[in-house]
Amino acid sequence: MHNVLLVAIHELKITLGRRSFWLMTFIFPIAILGFNVVTQLATQGLTETADPLRDPQAAASAPAIGYVDHAGLIRQIPADVPADWIHAFADEPQATAALEAGEVDQYVVVAPDFVETGRMEVISREFALFGSEAGQNIMRYVVAANLLDSEGVGRAILATEGNTRMIRNYVRLASEGDAEGEPADGAPGGAMDMLLPYAVMFILFFILTSSGGYVLQSVSAEKENRTVEVLLVSLRPRDLMLGKVLGLGAVSLLQLGVWLVAGGLVLGQGASFLGDVQWTPPPGFVVYAVLYMLLGFLAYASALAAIGALAPSLREGAQFQMLVLAPLIVPIMLNFVLIQEPNGTLSVVLSLFPASAPVAMLMRMTAVTVPFWQIAVSLAGLALLAYLLVVLAGRFFRADTLLSGESMRLGRFVQEFRRARTA
Repeated sequence: MHNVLLVAIHELKITLGRRSFWLMTFIFPIAILGFNVVTQLATQGLTETADPLRDPQAAASAPAIGYVDHAGLIRQIPADVPADWIHAFADEPQATAALEAGEVDQYVVVAPDFVETGRMEVISREFALFGSEAGQNIMRYVVAANLLDSEGVGRAILATEGNTRMIRNYVRLASEGDAEGEPADGAPGGAMDMLLPYAVMFILFFILTSSGGYVLQSVSAEKENRTVEVLLVSLRPRDLMLGKVLGLGAVSLLQLGVWLVAGGLVLGQGASFLGDVQWTPPPGFVVYAVLYMLLGFLAYASALAAIGALAPSLREGAQFQMLVLAPLIVPIMLNFVLIQEPNGTLSVVLSLFPASAPVAMLMRMTAVTVPFWQIAVSLAGLALLAYLLVVLAGRFFRADTLLSGESMRLGRFVQEFRRARTA
């Protein structure tokens, strides 16, 4: 164990001493913060002119919006809202039919507990980051005027800075099933409802691929410069592998911590842009996120460590890296399916399949409330996969494979796998 810790500390020092690591660690959150600032400046200009209730030019292009009032709050439409702007529907199927027929551009569902929660759900055929704000302003005014029984007070409240916090907007696409698409507990509203799964997807994907790449790079570099020959004089191969995985795992946790802090700043400073609400994670989300990240790291780092042990150079090892990471790429390619239909068959399969679960399951958890049994099955499968890959990589880490200069090919992998089974 002492040797494992020595290797881990060495890997930690080497990685933290690289300028490229710190550049990537800070450039990523800086880019996110920069995007947040730019979009806030852009939307600030848009919201000043895009309100059809105040701007005659905006009124000419105001969207037709429908509503389903489950709370029974809307008794009358204010006199200054044109009749062709807003349409009432008895239920969601009727509103959806009108949406598909093009009679309305979007419709709003006022929750039964609106007075307690302030929740409205905006349903649209397609996701528009800024385009739905005009219609939402109309509905805010209508609801406020009826709730307060005064058009003047309703306008005054909506003209106040930060007024939209009284109404929490949840945006989803119309093709998402009603029964299958219940928002997660504490789910964000507005544009955040669509952006958060993307953020989770890219952060998890980047951490798992970059940390696994560090392991492959470390093993391959020591093979190429013959350092491994010196290390094996005083180290067992498995101690070398475990030390690398442990040290680079700590690096990944540090990187994740930096990005979480940056994400917290975005959520805190960008609330007005991202739906005017504070986002609270679903119960257990942070714990699940850490578990998926750690188990995913163990699985992919071990797989890439095995590739590094067999490949004679980093160049050859990198050729097989994409094959190993392919299960993580699939959710990236199908991200729209996971976000639009988080409880669809394909989304559930991807979140239960161990190799794609770290990205797919956490994306689903930011969008809907996932049944606990699915999370348990997913974590159990991922833990089993991580265990098997750690054992396999440990058997590939032998003196003869680490010192071998034989070319990496599929036939050799099968040969070494058979030898590892009998070892």
